Amino acid sequence: MKNLYLTDIDHFEIINSENIFFLGDWVKENYDFEKKLKDIDYRIFDSKIFNKKNIFEIDQNHKKFKLLVFDDLVKNLNIYHGSNYSKRYWQIIIEPWYTHFFEAILYRWKIVEKLLDSNINFKSKFLFFINNPTHFDYDHFIEDVESDNYYNQFLFQKIINFLDKKKNIKIVYDTKYEFLKKKKKIEKKSNLFNFLFSKIARSKKYFCDLSIGIRKYIILSILLKDFPFKDKKTFSKNNNDILYNEMSVLNIKKRKKINATITPNSGFENFFLDFLYLQIPIAFLEDFKKINNYLESKVTFRPKCIISDMKYATNTIFKFWLANSQLNGTKIIISDHGGSYGLLNGEFINEQISDKSLRYFRSNFDNSFHAPIIHKLHKRKKNLLSKLLVITHNVSKYPHYVTTSPVSGQVLDQVTMIKDFHKNLPRKIEDKFYIRPYHIDCWDLNTRYKEIFKNKVLINKKHYEKIYKNSKIIISTYPKTTFYESFLSGPSILLTNLNHFKIKNEYDELHDVLKKNKMLFENSLDASNFVSKVWNNVDDWWYSKDVQEALKIYKSYLAYEKKNSLRIWADLIKKA
Repeated sequence: MKNLYLTDIDHFEIINSENIFFLGDWVKENYDFEKKLKDIDYRIFDSKIFNKKNIFEIDQNHKKFKLLVFDDLVKNLNIYHGSNYSKRYWQIIIEPWYTHFFEAILYRWKIVEKLLDSNINFKSKFLFFINNPTHFDYDHFIEDVESDNYYNQFLFQKIINFLDKKKNIKIVYDTKYEFLKKKKKIEKKSNLFNFLFSKIARSKKYFCDLSIGIRKYIILSILLKDFPFKDKKTFSKNNNDILYNEMSVLNIKKRKKINATITPNSGFENFFLDFLYLQIPIAFLEDFKKINNYLESKVTFRPKCIISDMKYATNTIFKFWLANSQLNGTKIIISDHGGSYGLLNGEFINEQISDKSLRYFRSNFDNSFHAPIIHKLHKRKKNLLSKLLVITHNVSKYPHYVTTSPVSGQVLDQVTMIKDFHKNLPRKIEDKFYIRPYHIDCWDLNTRYKEIFKNKVLINKKHYEKIYKNSKIIISTYPKTTFYESFLSGPSILLTNLNHFKIKNEYDELHDVLKKNKMLFENSLDASNFVSKVWNNVDDWWYSKDVQEALKIYKSYLAYEKKNSLRIWADLIKKA
């Protein structure tokens, strides 16, 4: 009988066990623990679901149910609060929490389902949870679902208890565990500043929540004939943390009275409907009226138009204000804040909640516009370029962003890919090689890269920016922001496993064009051989007729720049 570990809560116990069987490769996230595992016999279960083909199929099979549940949820939220808000209102409030929660439960269910299909007999120590985990809002949920061992242990236990009818897993309840709320540190508030900010904000026609830098923000404000003031207080993390610290207790008795009117047609649907209403964040139920009352007293300004690239998704006070503002006629414009394209669910949410969506890729939605990039981009010098820079990505410990990114241990494939690429370079280029890890260090990637590449790992931001400006070729390992940025700055290559990113098939033509012109590789050795071949004459390749034509096609699909980009944005905003 195998000893099944759902998470890696107790490293000491695991190391001293026998017949070890891990539910997923997230146990490798801690590099020191992964090294210790090399000395023992263990197996990691591979559900084989986290590839483009299977993810697309799973998403398609559950899409109808997901949308039906959302519509039912809207109805029940209105009943709970005695309100009659529109579907759009509730989408602004509870998305992207709902989509991410749905995916978190669905794909953990699929992992357990595949495990039980293996017909292996297991023994597993379960924690005795004294209470249910509660989340205040989207941000609070994401922190736990991405990386918290206890919350993920809780989810897997719930699913196994529901799904394991044959009792393939012998459960032994062990330690008790209670989910506790950790208070957040609050900065001292200045009532005078809050009053002044509120006063200035009332005079503004446009509220721009855009991460474009001070200079561009001022120019955009002038083009909009609006006062160039950026409010950093009203929707600050500090103000949201105050609400978090004051969150109400979960009212299980009242929540259990919420009745889903959908008839489930599968075990997953049955489980999800039972589980959903106990997991909805406090901000959407118990504290809904409290937050709206807070807005009535603290956030009273109503601009003509609100433009947001980030807060609309993650900032609770801002989300409530946005939802209430559109009820009073305020127009909403949602913008991309970085590079991503071909996502299964990302487009749907943005276009549904906005009057106008400004995208850094072309979209088929009527209210979506393929706009020129105005967000800050790193640039390179025009001459004397000598470096080879590789820019990497990272992912969360536990499955999250399943439909858009590598999942859990798939990120380690990137380490192998870059190592093989580097090993195949000639010495003259190897000496010019540098690597930039992602700024959020999950999976101990900084340490892993330092073991391989020593002092060539760029942790310091200033050092990285200096190398970037002097890079002859930049290689990005993920088709998102850095991919956009590097291709617009000069000779660049995308070296990645596209299967991990589940990009829609409509972009296959673009990928084929990039591959044909040696701008996209999925094989390390092919990429390093090509870099070696063109290193002495990079410009001959990059500025050739074929590559420049490929760049035109790239820009027609994705990111492009214009000299008058801010004026274009101002015109789009005015016409919202």
